[in-house]
Parts: sequence; structure tokens; C-alpha cells
Amino acid sequence: MKEATLKSLVFLFLFAFLTSCSDDNDPKQFSLDQPSAIDAEDYAVYTAVISSKGSGAFLLKQKTAFGMSFMESDNNYVLTSLSEGNPGFEPEMVTTLIDNNINPLFLDYAFPISSIQVILVSEAELNYIFNTDSDNDWMQFYNTFPNENGFNQFSAVAYNADKTKALLETGNVCGSLCGLGTLFYLEKENGVWIIKKTVDTWIS
Repeated sequence: MKEATLKSLVFLFLFAFLTSCSDDNDPKQFSLDQPSAIDAEDYAVYTAVISSKGSGAFLLKQKTAFGMSFMESDNNYVLTSLSEGNPGFEPEMVTTLIDNNINPLFLDYAFPISSIQVILVSEAELNYIFNTDSDNDWMQFYNTFPNENGFNQFSAVAYNADKTKALLETGNVCGSLCGLGTLFYLEKENGVWIIKKTVDTWIS
């Protein structure tokens, strides 16, 4: 009787130990934030930019981000660069872009694209990975997303008055000293958003 009881206790101990180890090794699950009310036209603009990146998966931060710093000298550089070769560019769109990005938005799986897999990653998951501000964080990131070249981020979109021209900033962050921000200027032609100009805004 004592032997049977002892075996039962050993079994229960081993079961509890193995279960706890399994839980520690299970990947932590993260939910996306509640998506913001974003117009379908914005997703069409985003899709035009995603399509320009080629094929494969596109890892995208769910929360929009705006990294461009507008000092007056930068502002003139940006306006000049966007206007070159684009006589129809409307400079006030830059001010609209800044205003539209005062508060962040949360994206949804609403991109009208099938050739590229868009993967949204939550703010909570990125904060969980990048919690020490060291290169080890990036090792953890690439262990979690082994087939990605960092993660991408989009700003909110700015338009001209009749929504035939669009402007947004994108970013790709791939390491502690690896990243690039880019402005995309697009015009709508025959119902399709066409990229007309790109201007780099920051580099890491």
C-alpha cells in the first residue's frame, strides 16, 4: 500500500514538473489591439507600398509610427525633393501628414493584397522582445521571426483635397544600428495608386 502511494506521489511530482517546464517553453501569445477606424483608401495606399517591396511576407507593426523630424531646413529639403519631377505635388500635404500623425492608429488585416502575406505584430509583443535595449533583444526578435528582415512601420496617410494624391512615411527597423525611414508620394491614376517619388527621412 505504501509502495503504491509512493509511486503515485512520484508520478504526480513528475507530471507537475514536466507541465511547468512545458509552459515555460511555450511561446507567449499576444493579441492585437482593437483596430482603428481606417478608410479603405488608406489600405489601398498601404498596399501599393507593400507591393513595391517584392514578394514573401511583410512584417508590419500594428501601431502606426511617425519618425520624421521637421526642422525648417529638413522641411525645405523634403518639399524640394518631393516636388522634383512632380509638378502637381501640393506642399500643404506635408503639414497634413504631420497633423494626421499626432495620435497613432492601429491597423487591421484589411489590405487588398494576396501576393504578399502581411503579418501584423502588436506593440505589446515588440515591447516584450525589446525590453533591455541590447543586441540580445534583436537575437530574440530573429529567433521569433527567423525569416524576416526586421519589422516595418507605416504612418497615417495624408491626402490632397480630392484624394488623388497621397503621402506617408514608412520605416524598416532591422537592428540596433540598422533602419531607414522613407517618404512615399503617390498619385491615383485610373483608380490605381502609383508611387511617384520616395525620399529618405532618417537612417540608423
